[in-house]
Amino acid sequence: MCTCGGVIIQTNYSNVCTSCGLENRSYDSNRYLPGYNQSHSVLRYTSTYSRRYRFHSLLLKTIFYHSGPPQSDEIWSYLKKQNLKTVGDIQTALSKTRYKNKRYDCLGIFCAAFLPHLVPKERVSPDQIELSMKLFDSVLSRWKTTQVSRFWSYFWLLEQILKEVGAGFCLRTCKRLICKHRRAFYKEMLKRLGGLRPPKCDWDKKSFSEWVSRPRVPVSPKKTLPLTPHLNESSLRVRVEKLWGSSELFHERTCGADPGYGVRHLLESLGCDPTILTRRVSAPSRRFLYRDARRIF
Repeated sequence: MCTCGGVIIQTNYSNVCTSCGLENRSYDSNRYLPGYNQSHSVLRYTSTYSRRYRFHSLLLKTIFYHSGPPQSDEIWSYLKKQNLKTVGDIQTALSKTRYKNKRYDCLGIFCAAFLPHLVPKERVSPDQIELSMKLFDSVLSRWKTTQVSRFWSYFWLLEQILKEVGAGFCLRTCKRLICKHRRAFYKEMLKRLGGLRPPKCDWDKKSFSEWVSRPRVPVSPKKTLPLTPHLNESSLRVRVEKLWGSSELFHERTCGADPGYGVRHLLESLGCDPTILTRRVSAPSRRFLYRDARRIF
């Protein structure tokens, strides 16, 4: 009901009074979903996945136009028990939760709740929100014409759009894509599409599709080296003393200024593979062997 007593009609983006004609913009992200019906104001079961809705929801959460998970959600009680001092602490805590949905999109909201001093004082204006959605719609409409299935990371695309509209300050508390290879790929992919804004000249859709769809250069697999069997401290000490007379003498002759030097020679003396100290392996032999060898010295 409007203040003038008129009836309010809800559209996909605003509330309009049928009496005085007053129109107020709505930021209800549910209205962007396909299948939204104003007569029932609920989502139909025929709703499908919408990239626009997902990006709009992520945008509102990043710029603090969203309240986050409901108060009854277990994530709040979980975060209260953690020692949170930085944005990275919150992100690490979220990664260790047992929940399937890690709530990375609500990282900024959690920062506002637990680390308010880290939240930027600036605010994103409605014009910047509108421009952000226009830029995304421009990218999405051109991408649909290419008939390729691969899309950008929403976090990476949000980062580029926020910088474009002058709201880069929101990235201080936002999850960002870390992988440098994916970032380079998405950057080139967006460049070939024509950028965030509609290109002034025609762009080649065929070459774009071929470039995105072509197989990437495969990474050569690393050589698999045999794993060193686990040796406990007593067996290590016995073999060192047998070969060198005593562990102290071995330490004096081999360690020098480099503490790791003695460990490497220890492994070589025992007939073990010294590269196991730098190789990433799933078996616990590397961890135990390094720990036991360091304990002697």
